[in-house]
Amino acid sequence: MKEAKQNILLIRTPSQVFRYSSHPRCFRPPYHLKYLQSLLLERDYGVKLIDGYIDILNERLLVNLLRRETYGFCVFSGTTHTVSRLLNLAKTVKDISSNTFVLAVGQHPTYESQDFIFKNSPIDYILKGEHEVEALNLIEKFSKNASFSLAKYIYDKGKKEDSINLIYNLDRLPFPLFTEKELNKYEFFLPLPIAKKVKWGHLLTSRGCPHECIFCSQMVRETFGKFVRYRSPKNVVDEMQLLKEKGVNVIVINDDSFTISFLHVIAICDEIMRRGLSINWIAHSRVDNVSLELLKRMQRAGCVFLRFGVESGSERIIAVLKKTKHNHKWWNQSIKAFELCKECKISTAAYFIIGNPGETEIDIEKSIDLAKKLKPDVLQLHFFTPYPGSPVFEFYKNKIGSNREVLYHYSGRSFNPSRVPSFKLKKLQSRFYREIFFNLSYIKNHIKKYFIFYLLNYKTVKVYLKFIFKLVKRRLFGSVKN
Repeated sequence: MKEAKQNILLIRTPSQVFRYSSHPRCFRPPYHLKYLQSLLLERDYGVKLIDGYIDILNERLLVNLLRRETYGFCVFSGTTHTVSRLLNLAKTVKDISSNTFVLAVGQHPTYESQDFIFKNSPIDYILKGEHEVEALNLIEKFSKNASFSLAKYIYDKGKKEDSINLIYNLDRLPFPLFTEKELNKYEFFLPLPIAKKVKWGHLLTSRGCPHECIFCSQMVRETFGKFVRYRSPKNVVDEMQLLKEKGVNVIVINDDSFTISFLHVIAICDEIMRRGLSINWIAHSRVDNVSLELLKRMQRAGCVFLRFGVESGSERIIAVLKKTKHNHKWWNQSIKAFELCKECKISTAAYFIIGNPGETEIDIEKSIDLAKKLKPDVLQLHFFTPYPGSPVFEFYKNKIGSNREVLYHYSGRSFNPSRVPSFKLKKLQSRFYREIFFNLSYIKNHIKKYFIFYLLNYKTVKVYLKFIFKLVKRRLFGSVKN
């Protein structure tokens, strides 16, 4: 008779930081929890995953859940936004079920472990970096040892405490499994040049990013480490095919930068076309990682939208951000990349950052000028935010202060290293948006291109109309509230 295995509870800790900004927010799956869920299901564990970003979760609901079911392990995924919330929920778990092992994983536990490992902490283990295999090993190990006593510990299998776990053979991971509810909840509010009601799917084809942008941290990335690891094209397209069978018709490739490897992208596109798999997809790229040959192949394989981290129109600021080693070419590379996308009929989003270290109003004006030349289909403006894990966090952390949970790159509420006063920075953010969105040529072309899409996807219309209304309100009444 097969021995019954323990139940495992996986939780992505909910965040309240989004209330600080009216900016449109897309919710992506908690990839590492989803992969861990699949690994555990393969070993016949009972697994329940609660994503606080799409599920209602509070202490009362957690208490009721723990009283109905016994869990051997509880794994919390947390970010800088959710430290206190995670600790409160973990304490609730311990109060109700003291024998439950509580693990903390994710961006903040990886880079600021001391916030979770202290006297009387409800956290038993920290798993750093890509935790899926380590968590499975830990659960398997201690599921067989009933006499194990609790201990505060950073589980690193004998490695240095500041090291992080990376998974190198990505094809060995089972595909994340999505319920119908999850497929409906993990939405992207982006207008696409397609005439269909969208059902979104999500996947990763690689992990890691070799670039050295000073603002980049796990808060704005999906994977850990500079060493890039790739899934095989067959493995990737197998997952695409599975998602399509579940009714997905647009896939979001959430790699930190999908086009890092020309050969990787070409191989995936060729595999899609070889199978005759008809499905649209979007991805994230860099302006210095695309060519006409690559974009044509991507478009033929179903790519309809690319997101570019342009960051700034000031070559000086690009150098400060260490966005590229050839910053003197960034302006021209950006224009060329967007022109090539238009030629290949691939829609674009341009992401800019304002409030950068030492940035002046003149630098921001250069960014506005560049955005006008790029003519992106979508524009997003972030405030420079040095999250834990970013190369500049140590330099700025004393200036940030202790209340780091309010840091949010869409609100800029508590930190401004630029030479522009914060109140003026927010006004410039609003003007930046207005000069792009309220341009008559932009409005005319946008409606012509996306009218049918908006008719079929009313939620996207609702989100953008709400945001545009706030921009108009700021213009008319001088409000700078973000």
